[in-house]
Amino acid sequence: MREAKRELDAYFRLYDTARPRQSLGYRTPTAVFHKDSAPQDEASTARRWKIRPALVSYRELRNSCKEKKIQAECDKKMGTVTATIEVGDPQGENFQEVELEVDTGSTYTALPREMLRALGVPVDRSVPSRLADGTRQEVIIGETKIRIAGTQFTTIVIFAEEGEPSLLGVITLEQALLAVDPVNNRLIPVEAKRY
Repeated sequence: MREAKRELDAYFRLYDTARPRQSLGYRTPTAVFHKDSAPQDEASTARRWKIRPALVSYRELRNSCKEKKIQAECDKKMGTVTATIEVGDPQGENFQEVELEVDTGSTYTALPREMLRALGVPVDRSVPSRLADGTRQEVIIGETKIRIAGTQFTTIVIFAEEGEPSLLGVITLEQALLAVDPVNNRLIPVEAKRY
C-alpha cells in the first residue's frame, strides 16, 4: 500500500507541477493556479517532453481514430473513460439513454440541446465558462433528473450546441459518488467527504 501511494504521489506531482499542458499555454496546472509563470513556447516544450509532432492535439488524434474506425483501441490508449447514463425530464418520468465521455475538466454535464428540449428541460440561465484553450463562452444551463450507477438525482446540465461534445462533468460525478480510475479507464464508487 505504501508503494502504491508513493507511486501515485510521484505521478500526480509530475502531472501537476512539472508537465506542461498545451491547453494551458504550455504551463503546468500549478503555475496556472498560482498565476506565476509565463507561457512557454511550444517548440521548447515539445523538445523537453519529446512530444511527437504527429500527435498535435487530443482532438486530432480522436478524429484520426474515428476515420480509421479504431475508436475503442484509441480510447483505451488515450485513457478515455465513457459512461452510459439515463437523462430524464425534470419530473423523472421519461428517460433517454446516452453515452458520454467523462471530462473531469468540465464543471457541468453537457448534453445535446435538442435532446434536453425534447425532454422538456427548462432553461435556467446562462453562465460564463472557459474552454480548455482559454476562450470564454456563455453557456445555457438548466436542471434535470439523471440516473447513473443505479442512483437518480437532479443535476445541472449545459445545453450543448450541435457539434459540441456530450460530456459527463465533475459535479455530476461527485453527486453520484463516482471517480475516474485512470489505470483501468472506468468509473469507481467513492465515499462522500465531510470536513
